Amino acid sequence: MKIHPMVKPAVWGAMGGAVAFAVVGFSSLGWTLGSTAEKMASQRAETAVVAALAPICVEKFQQQTDAAAKLVAFNKAPSWDRRSIIEKGGWAGKPGTAVPDRVAAVARACAALLVTFTVSVALLTSRGIFKAMGTAVRTVNVWLAAEKPKAETVS
Repeated sequence: MKIHPMVKPAVWGAMGGAVAFAVVGFSSLGWTLGSTAEKMASQRAETAVVAALAPICVEKFQQQTDAAAKLVAFNKAPSWDRRSIIEKGGWAGKPGTAVPDRVAAVARACAALLVTFTVSVALLTSRGIFKAMGTAVRTVNVWLAAEKPKAETVS
């Protein structure tokens, strides 16, 4: 059997083109393997869970009877120790029932939200933005003065 002399270069060209196409596809066109896509989906889901649980953690922190005093103590703590304060307080999740890595991630996000909340309240209060807001002023003053909240109504 005699093969045309141009078949061999054409086959080599097709194989080279397929390899080049695959390299460009995976490097520049965003193609991924199934395992990589699964890892990315898992990471995004974990990030979404942490983003959903962090505000709940802040809410649990704020619902304590001595929340203002604990917030002052939290803000005085070194930044590297804040996550462990949240974890020890149990606001990031119930001990033993949650995934330990998730509890650490929620605690880290919760600590960041608490610091952001404190800085925002201090900044807004210093600029006088809360002056005409009635109840919000009382709430902010309770947090800043580290007193227990008193039940007051604004008319």
